Amino acid sequence: MSLTLDLRYRRPLAKCSEMAIRLLENASAISHVVIVTLATAPWVTISIQNFMPELGPVIERLKIPVIYAKETVSPEEQRRARKAGLCVPAYMKEVAMKKQLKLFYSRYEMQSWKNVLSIGDSVFERRALQEVIADRNYDQNFSKICRKKTMKMISHPSITQLIPQLEILSAWIPYMLAHDGDFDLDIEDNQECLLRLHDFICRPENLPPVNGRA
Repeated sequence: MSLTLDLRYRRPLAKCSEMAIRLLENASAISHVVIVTLATAPWVTISIQNFMPELGPVIERLKIPVIYAKETVSPEEQRRARKAGLCVPAYMKEVAMKKQLKLFYSRYEMQSWKNVLSIGDSVFERRALQEVIADRNYDQNFSKICRKKTMKMISHPSITQLIPQLEILSAWIPYMLAHDGDFDLDIEDNQECLLRLHDFICRPENLPPVNGRA
């Protein structure tokens, strides 16, 4: 009986791991990927070891940094943000994203931010990215406008919901990065929504450039 229960979870977790690997590999081939989480370290490492051990070596091979947003904001900064009426989880992700973007876009002086895509299942990363890019675009020291793109996945998905989402995003990622403009999209758990999103994302004008990187 225990073996049957074990197989019930191991098989979908293996499939989920396969789809996550495909998404990360496809994204890393054409962009710089960073994982930003509100969890407490070392939650990502432990979760991967326990549930998707195949994923860990891939993250290492692709050199994908895992950023714990709580570690980028001191307790005092969190208190000040809360006192100012800010959404603290979104603020922590905003600070973490801003640091990573500045690090990536500092390879030469006055390098412009071009194309930033956030994918996640909460409103916090969506709100954080919108704030980060809005601040940057209002900065008069930078003339080029950065494209801000957010894709919100289903909140608290079951594994049977997560697997097809990862598979779809893996196919969409080149088109999303090639899209010449902003978007703020939300995956819903129904076929009509997915078809609308597919028609928007996979338009001919969004065909990704050959060997292009976002």
